[in-house]
Amino acid sequence: MKPEAPKFEIEDDVPLIQDDDWRSVLRRRGLSCLVTQILRYGEMPLPGELAFVGYSAGAYLAMGWCLDISNAVACATMGGAGMAEAARQAPTDRITRRGYLCLANSDDPLKGNANLFQNYARTLGAIARHEERPGGHPFADYRANGFVKDAFAFCLGHLLEHPDPDL
Repeated sequence: MKPEAPKFEIEDDVPLIQDDDWRSVLRRRGLSCLVTQILRYGEMPLPGELAFVGYSAGAYLAMGWCLDISNAVACATMGGAGMAEAARQAPTDRITRRGYLCLANSDDPLKGNANLFQNYARTLGAIARHEERPGGHPFADYRANGFVKDAFAFCLGHLLEHPDPDL
């Protein structure tokens, strides 16, 4: 008989980041910059679909923006931190309508964050793929083992599955 896995509790395992926390402030300011300073120079102020890739602490921002923007379709993270925390700050109905890929290297001290997000997503009824390969935390390790390519391919694949009729 297999031992029973410990029960996952959102309130105990995923801290709720407060609105005045520096990460929340950075997330809001970054999103504001994305929408008001970067995307507005394109032909369409807000593209039909968006997907995000984040590495290390940038995974928190990528995941947060993926959940903050209603027409985002996917998020891929590498060696990420704070993905579950970003998701906990978002409306829970959005988490089930996106694709997630959490990539972690076996010697990366942040690899536990991918498992945490995967468990959080599962608790809410979403699916988050999690893959692990040899390597440490440096971006060069993620590039060398093919995870960088895989992260962008995952997001591009989701964008191609949801073609924008206006393009």
